[in-house]
Amino acid sequence: MTLAQVQIETERLEALRRLALLHSEHLHEFDAAVSNASYLFDCPMAVISIVDAEEIWFKAAFGLDATETHRENSFCGHTILSDDVLIVPDAQADSRFCDIPLVTGDVGARFYAGCPVIVDDKHRIGTICVIDTEPRSVSEEQIAQLRNLAKIVEGLIKAHKAGLETREALQEAQLEQDRARRNQDLLKEITLVSGVGGWEYDPKTDAMTWTAKTREIHEVGPDIQPNLNTALSFYPSDSRKALRAAFETAFETGCGWDLELNLVTAGNRQIWVRVVGNPVFEGGSVRRIIGALQDISDSKRKQEEVRTSEVIQRTTLEALQEGILLVSPSGKIQSSNKAASLLLGYPETTLVGSNVHDLQLTFQDVADAGSHRMSPLVLAVTDPGQDLDLEVQLAEAGSGQVRWLRINARPVDENSVHGPDCVVVSLTDITKVKQQSDTLQGFFDNFPGGLVHYNTQLQLTFWNEEFARLLNLPHDFLDQRPNLRQVIRYLADRGDYGPGDPALIAGERLDRYGAGNRHAYERRTSDGKVLEVRGTPLPGGGSVSSFLDITRRKRMEEQLVEKEQLASNRLFEMEAVIANMRQGVSVFDGEGRITLWNTDFQKLFGKPDGEIRKGMTLVEMLQLEKERGEFHDDPHAFYAALREKLDAGKVIKTNFKHPNGTIISIVRTPLPDGGWVGMHEDVTSREKATEEITYAAHHDTLTGLANRTLFNLKLEDAIARTEHHDETSDLLMIDLDHFKPVNDTYGHDVGDDLLLQAAVRLNECVRTKDTVARLGGDEFAIIVRNTAGDRDLASRIAERVVEKLKKPYHINGNILEISASVGIASISGEQVASPILKKADLALYAVKNEGRDGYRHFEENAVETD
Repeated sequence: MTLAQVQIETERLEALRRLALLHSEHLHEFDAAVSNASYLFDCPMAVISIVDAEEIWFKAAFGLDATETHRENSFCGHTILSDDVLIVPDAQADSRFCDIPLVTGDVGARFYAGCPVIVDDKHRIGTICVIDTEPRSVSEEQIAQLRNLAKIVEGLIKAHKAGLETREALQEAQLEQDRARRNQDLLKEITLVSGVGGWEYDPKTDAMTWTAKTREIHEVGPDIQPNLNTALSFYPSDSRKALRAAFETAFETGCGWDLELNLVTAGNRQIWVRVVGNPVFEGGSVRRIIGALQDISDSKRKQEEVRTSEVIQRTTLEALQEGILLVSPSGKIQSSNKAASLLLGYPETTLVGSNVHDLQLTFQDVADAGSHRMSPLVLAVTDPGQDLDLEVQLAEAGSGQVRWLRINARPVDENSVHGPDCVVVSLTDITKVKQQSDTLQGFFDNFPGGLVHYNTQLQLTFWNEEFARLLNLPHDFLDQRPNLRQVIRYLADRGDYGPGDPALIAGERLDRYGAGNRHAYERRTSDGKVLEVRGTPLPGGGSVSSFLDITRRKRMEEQLVEKEQLASNRLFEMEAVIANMRQGVSVFDGEGRITLWNTDFQKLFGKPDGEIRKGMTLVEMLQLEKERGEFHDDPHAFYAALREKLDAGKVIKTNFKHPNGTIISIVRTPLPDGGWVGMHEDVTSREKATEEITYAAHHDTLTGLANRTLFNLKLEDAIARTEHHDETSDLLMIDLDHFKPVNDTYGHDVGDDLLLQAAVRLNECVRTKDTVARLGGDEFAIIVRNTAGDRDLASRIAERVVEKLKKPYHINGNILEISASVGIASISGEQVASPILKKADLALYAVKNEGRDGYRHFEENAVETD
């Protein structure tokens, strides 16, 4: 090969690798294409081949057991060298192919017709071809049909490629969801260790949700399901008024609160609690309030001057929306969304039609916020072949406010209608994410907690540096692995527990541990730190205690809030990905309740706005469709059958025909939690094209009657019904008498019109269950189904045929007359078609020999006159 050919072949193989077609699963759509090709050419073998560097793999094959072959000197290897169809009438007479295994081996191929399959309008990755063991020729119509089938295969490959991209996107979304779930689990663990209870109030349902720690503080069990009034009833009058006012203010102004109030527990204990609340905004208004609850009774009793908690301010960021720009090679913005305008500082201006070179944007380098750098938007179109992924700072004109943006740019697929050089640029405001990430990292690096473990003999076995620092214990003392009594006595001697006899104080402290119960208390160290001490006995003996410097608790609480917001933002990002997918997407949980969906899913099924609600079950959705006449099965039975397949790990592929005529392809993929992801696509055009191909393969192109292929299938079916269902049928073979003179005298156009009129008259002679076929030229046939032994039925139909076809034909001002000869044979008693056809032909020839214009029944010893 030349250098140019080597380069083309290299690019072709790279395109093939990207499609991941080689040795992929067999699909019914590809099998249908080769089956139709076999029918159209009346060939015993048809193949869709994928041509690799040295081998040819069969994506689909009809009539051929092999799955692959060598590329060298192969039919398909030659076919992909050109964009045109390759026709080999007789391979044994063709020096290129006479010695290849497909010709000399068991297959014995003689005839070949193949059309290249082209992807990206450039790369010929394979073929669709038909093979026969006999030499033959093809018509221009068949060649055109082969090209159409190749286009269908190219469409199937594009759908395969779109499926790969969809699966990759779903996998990435699942990873993001898993990360968010892990972060939420971590938040729960940190909250448990901190000793702070959490709560959430939803004004829409008047539901108050309490964590386990909050219930412990109120001294209530899990059976209590509080609302707002229930929660307020635990507070005395003054505290209740203050807390109710705080709730009202939060809903009116969006401001949170941080209060220290009296609370009366369910056990009638009066305690002091710190109540923190923060409104959560959705769509610009307060939708719910979340907060924390902490028992601060001990610190209140010990010293009134203990630090008052500062107000915990929680502000909820609006859901981040990704900005999208489509930029041409010249820098002209061809498309943009509102979010892009807002992020780039043009809230009142559409960016479409503007040029990125002309936008007044000031980007600052990460290393030096004061220095200017080339606009990433200009950089994206300057080198469109390179993916761009940058985190930059943008200073807004006028205000000088600096915003962090994540800018991604990548070239559009070369097959896109926008052209191969366009660039898609995505803009994401990551200002808050950067702040949250930095704060969260600082929290883990500087977690203010000490940890210590005592074994079953209450001997010190493990401690961390923070424990030694918080209690100011020397390493040489700890290295001796003292027991709990020795540690407590050391601290008592030093005066850490206050004035008094160190021996008595140490004994009282040790008794707390001896009871084997959980304990929690706060105390002040000799150097002024306030520590929260929690001890937990272990099932096998021994205990673990934690020591927290609660003067830094506000810092930790802020970190928890930021962590929760980060997880929420990641969930919003996943929802944005699904919302921008071109296919309809639905996600259901393990209980069959919908959790996510996009607008394409709603539009595809024609659902009214607001009908789909988060948490709605599939059965409820189907019931609404049934009430509108869009679904006809039992919703509960349908869901039970679907659940059975999903629980077995099956990917369910179905087509659903909507009453509006739309055909929707549905692919349901099971998820690990028992739910599933549904992909929904409008395949109406593709299904109609398949129906048209199937119809053309079985009907005469002139008259629209069944052709010989469909006639043979109907005849075989009638024979089978005679054998297995005791159903009797008759066959009528029909010849038009004197048609050839008409055709020769008046021309083929007049002849075609006469055949069309004859076809109409034949259809008028039969019942809807009967089959009328044109076998070729002026030869017709009728299969009369289910005669139930009524011989006269076939005779009556034959008589109507003779009478109708002899009536004059008015064509182009000419009055033409022909007649018909009809031979009748019973289909009963035979297992194959050939004897029946022969009998009908013998009866037909008897009519012709006796002057035509009549019909006859075949009989073994004589031809009976009716």
